[in-house]
Amino acid sequence: MHNLLNVGFVGILTKAENEYASMYESRSALTTVQEQHFVEWFSGKQLSNIWTYGYIGGSNTHAMNDDINGGYELGVGSGVNYVQWINFNGKQQYNPTGSVCISIHRMDSVAQRGAVLVGLMNGNSNATSNPHDAITSHHAGFLKQHENNIYASSSDGTCTSTDTTIGGDAYKTYKSELGSANIKFYIDGSLEITKTDHRPTNILQPSMSGYHKGGQGSALITYMECYNT
Repeated sequence: MHNLLNVGFVGILTKAENEYASMYESRSALTTVQEQHFVEWFSGKQLSNIWTYGYIGGSNTHAMNDDINGGYELGVGSGVNYVQWINFNGKQQYNPTGSVCISIHRMDSVAQRGAVLVGLMNGNSNATSNPHDAITSHHAGFLKQHENNIYASSSDGTCTSTDTTIGGDAYKTYKSELGSANIKFYIDGSLEITKTDHRPTNILQPSMSGYHKGGQGSALITYMECYNT
């Protein structure tokens, strides 16, 4: 038996001794075949090569942030409609009606005229508009005051807003549960939205993007986990 807390695994453990025979068994019995599961800690000297980077517009930066809990940073330039993103380059392995996405991220915007989109998305779309076939946590542009969740069908993107105020540049935890009947969106463990219409219809991939309509700003992320249910 391995004590997983001593080998880099930190999670919600239910055994009294916090011990399991394997990391697999910390989530499922060996009689269960787990679905696709991805975890990214955004730690180290460089971004993992499983991600593909793209951008529109110049004067952008993208690198690991050299600060405590810095994570990975997309520094979007000051030009109008500049945008950057990272995703799996079209490798779409997540079920639009049976998956979960959890992330920790924030927006650090000097001009407060931007947006950060983090979650599951179809294709190689970016954040210049409400994306189609996506389920993402979305820091609304221009005001940096509201946190939204974007749900989109294959034909039209729609945005449903929460009443939660960001109140600065603090990291928050976001969770989206995509089910057969609805999508549930949580902020810091509190259920904010239950959405039954305009939901994704195509298979999805992890994605993060930052977008600005003038004025510089950054999108920062420290954690992402996606898995099929």
